[in-house]
Amino acid sequence: MTILQVRIKLSKMQHSDHMEIDGNRYTAEVVPSESGDEYVDIGIGSEWGNLSNTMTKLKGNMVSCSTPIVLHNNALTPLIPEYPKFEIPHSPWVVLTVINAPQSCLAGDSMGASLLRLGKLFSEQYSSYKQTSDLELAILFQWFSVQFLHDQDMFDLAIGYLLLSLTDRFALFSEMAQLYRIISVAKWGLNHCGTNPSSQGTVLAHLAYLLTIGYKRYGKGLNDHEAFSLCRGFFDKLAEDRTYRLVTTFRGLIYEHFRLFSDVDNLHEAVQLSYESLTLCPMTDILEHRQCYQALGQAHLQRFKVLHHPTDLDEAVTQTRESFKFQPKDYTQENLMQDTYRLASIIHMRYEAWRDPVDLADCIQKLREVVDTTSDGHPDYHASLLLLVRCLIQNRDQEGALVLLRRSPTGGKGELMLEVAQLWRMCFEQHPTVSDESLINEAIHILQAFLHRSDLSTHLQTKIKLELGLSHIARFKLLCDNTDATSAARWLMESIVEHPNSSALRALVEVYLDQESPIFDVGIGLSHLAPLLGMGDLDHMELLHFAYQKLLAVDPSLNVTMSSDQTLLLKLSLLLGHAANIQLHINSRLAALHSLDDFVKRFLPLAMEKLCCAGLLSEALDFLDRTRGLFWSQTLCLRTDINEVPPSFRDRFRLLSNHLELITGSYAPLTWDAPDPAYNSLRIRVKAEFDQLVDQIRATPGKECFLKPAPVVEMLSKKSKSDIIVTLFVCSDCSRALIVQRKSEHEDLVISSLELDGLTEDNLGILAVSVTRSSRGEAEEVSSPQSNDSVNQESKDEKGACDTRAIRLSKGLSLVEILAKIWQKIVKHIIQKLGLNKRVGHDRPRLWWCPTGHFMFLPLHAAGMYTMRSDCFWYASEQCSDYVVSSYTPTLATLANGRHSFEPLAYSDMRMLLTAVPYPYQGTLLRGTSSELQRIASVIPSSLRITLCPEDDTLLDPKAGTSVNTILDNLRDATLFHLASHGVQDATNPLDSAFIMRDGRLTISSLMHLPQPRAFLAFLSACETAKNAQGQSNEAIHLVASMLFVGFKSAIGTMWPMADIDGPDVAEMIYQQLLTEAMKNPVDCDVIPYALDDATRAMQQKGLPPDRWAQFVHYGI
Repeated sequence: MTILQVRIKLSKMQHSDHMEIDGNRYTAEVVPSESGDEYVDIGIGSEWGNLSNTMTKLKGNMVSCSTPIVLHNNALTPLIPEYPKFEIPHSPWVVLTVINAPQSCLAGDSMGASLLRLGKLFSEQYSSYKQTSDLELAILFQWFSVQFLHDQDMFDLAIGYLLLSLTDRFALFSEMAQLYRIISVAKWGLNHCGTNPSSQGTVLAHLAYLLTIGYKRYGKGLNDHEAFSLCRGFFDKLAEDRTYRLVTTFRGLIYEHFRLFSDVDNLHEAVQLSYESLTLCPMTDILEHRQCYQALGQAHLQRFKVLHHPTDLDEAVTQTRESFKFQPKDYTQENLMQDTYRLASIIHMRYEAWRDPVDLADCIQKLREVVDTTSDGHPDYHASLLLLVRCLIQNRDQEGALVLLRRSPTGGKGELMLEVAQLWRMCFEQHPTVSDESLINEAIHILQAFLHRSDLSTHLQTKIKLELGLSHIARFKLLCDNTDATSAARWLMESIVEHPNSSALRALVEVYLDQESPIFDVGIGLSHLAPLLGMGDLDHMELLHFAYQKLLAVDPSLNVTMSSDQTLLLKLSLLLGHAANIQLHINSRLAALHSLDDFVKRFLPLAMEKLCCAGLLSEALDFLDRTRGLFWSQTLCLRTDINEVPPSFRDRFRLLSNHLELITGSYAPLTWDAPDPAYNSLRIRVKAEFDQLVDQIRATPGKECFLKPAPVVEMLSKKSKSDIIVTLFVCSDCSRALIVQRKSEHEDLVISSLELDGLTEDNLGILAVSVTRSSRGEAEEVSSPQSNDSVNQESKDEKGACDTRAIRLSKGLSLVEILAKIWQKIVKHIIQKLGLNKRVGHDRPRLWWCPTGHFMFLPLHAAGMYTMRSDCFWYASEQCSDYVVSSYTPTLATLANGRHSFEPLAYSDMRMLLTAVPYPYQGTLLRGTSSELQRIASVIPSSLRITLCPEDDTLLDPKAGTSVNTILDNLRDATLFHLASHGVQDATNPLDSAFIMRDGRLTISSLMHLPQPRAFLAFLSACETAKNAQGQSNEAIHLVASMLFVGFKSAIGTMWPMADIDGPDVAEMIYQQLLTEAMKNPVDCDVIPYALDDATRAMQQKGLPPDRWAQFVHYGI
């Protein structure tokens, strides 16, 4: 029976009555055509073998209907109209045109259906016997069926069969050109298949699978973005009708696309698709469910490796654990151990990220199970063994690690033996003794044996050289053999040339800066230290301590360091900027800064002198500002204005910053002296997530510098009037002032430098200590002043305690001589440099002092020449306030940020928290505070005051006093905050400096958690609220600074104990001016400093000595 009739166009063949192909004779009939071409009708019978042989011999172009296809080298490729034709080699060719298929062909089937069945028969025959000829015939008839089928459902079925057969053939020949052609069939089929989601999904799954294969085999060489876009478009279109197979296949494509093109969105999509495949997974298929959970764990793990999102690592562990609940019937012990090892490796990765000892113990337990259950023949035995050794070393179990390490393989792949050698070195470094010398010798022996093997990749050779260098250094530290030092330097240098890395650089710094080393060379050591400091994969604090110790050991004066490239200065300053890492508990941050104090005291003066002498004044300001005020600046990044964050990131930024502040705050468990592993791990995790979010924000156009320190001058230029900023610091043999000035609002900022001769570090230290002693001593005198002050003075209480707002320790010397020295040595020269003349009122410009080091303890604003007349009346012949109105700022960045966020205070926005503590729980009574509040209340109407309960409101009851919780509960609602109480500075722990309330201490650390972006003024009518801690010479850790951190734009405090009778006068005058201005217009930032200046000058006009008024200072904008 004739199944298919074809015509063969004669070309390069002789006319004859018979045609012979592959030894088979065919009867031919010449049939003329309209075009004049001659055709031969050949009837091909049902002998499949003959048909197969015949088709194998026919090479060239085939035509079915109007669509040409190529049968070339046993590879059928359709040349659909949308696809460019390929070049065809010159060879005999024929054109086949299907003319008819008798109804008896396959009873009841149409032509297309008959062809499809024929293709299916050959496909099944190929599956059984794996004869390539059968596969070719299957493809031939499937393609013909696609051309003839008009029924859409049958067409879709035929496309699916055809793609399956084409994919089978690609698996045999694997040519890129062939894959391109198959992908073109899939694209054509996807565009021509019906709207049935099932049909589209089938073809789409084929296309996704083909692209995945192409990406894996040919990488970016498979440059078919059109196919990927088409695939993506149809996948999105089928969002409501996706199948399990389609989702899992497309997820594989997404993984490969990320591997090639590093599109982070692919990782997010892979995680989402993993969850989707889990919901679509057949409920009864236990194996598929297990694989779904494993795939979900891997998706989270892959995203963590790239984005370091802590939640992903947790989910990777959780979902991989979940897969263990599904164990198919054929699940073997070997399968279980493989999965257990996979889970243990993920848990270990989490331990190395967050250092949670619970994870380490869990990992050890699981790996022991694998090692004890399996043998050398298990595929994961050696990997499990070596990972267990690493875990035991990390658990400080050297003995257990060595027992297992001796069971490690003595031969194998280079990567495996490299890890073995590394573990021998790690065991040795845990207890480096002569008796354990054999451990490091074994590591070196293994590495030397593998180094020169010809089958090692360049990358692996580099890693072996690095490990060999580290091993030689470890042995040099023990045996002091010069050969080890030189060998270490050789291998480390070679590894750096091929691949710069922090481990090699750090080791080179060690060996070159080791004075016992035969290659000791400070210059070379510093040349390696500079790039090491720029590595981003190291702990900043640990690296800073490493640099600090090495530099001071070989260069105590730091002269060699300072004479090196300025790159080293810059990188050291950037590291110092990370010293108070916000993942640390706040007490730990302060302790970390204190541990660096000695280095900073040596480093900063030399660095600043170098920059100033080079004329790099702007760079010097940036450098200085980055290396001080670190405690506040690191923490303030968590208080970033949410409007600075792109909208899509705001919720997460708010959540993470609040969480990080919560777990590092004063009420979180301490980790410095008594480590809490659980909280340590949590802080590291949340900080890592916060850093990852910041990186994402910086990837947003226009946000590249988010949370990065901007140049100081640039920040100050944004909202700066014709004001003056003076930064004071100590250089190597003198002191300097950097003056930032804009003479008018239309001119640029100008930076100038002024050398202050004779002010060395030691001289300033003596002056600072004298201020502290003198102010304390004279404060004892002011409890019952014998002056012409008209204010009624409170007498001593029943116990005879003096009525001052401080808990004092000792007496000191007079301030007058000290203020004169400050004038003569410092302030006078600055005034002259500025070219200022004496003026009064608002004609005087504002000047911000930004002191550093010992300058922070000097009352610069009060400097002057003071004399007492015979009637005890004090007057000044020269003083700072004759020329400027002074304010202080902890850092220039604090001033710039305050200006940037400032909005004038309207009368309607005034909300005052007015508080006092006349009867504190500790210290002397302060009954004068009651009258102070009464006088303020006479100025500020009750409608502007926050209502307090009777036991907290001194206005209602002179014996009432404010509690700690009342302040904490109400401060968020206040734009004005006045507190009259005792203040105490804690020299041991500045964060415990506090206001003494009626029921406890209101500490700096407790105030830190009250962000107040709209707060205007905090008036701290207490003692020592602006006094710096001696142990933190570059950190303004006092009560006034904490108010700026909370968000108040202005804060008034005191540098030493104040008299109880002075607070009411100062406060009343300030609030009178504030309210007067507010009733006219919204109040700007100048009102408070000028009002304070008026109040203290009024005290001077009464002839009061400096110790009565000089302690009042203004901080902020």
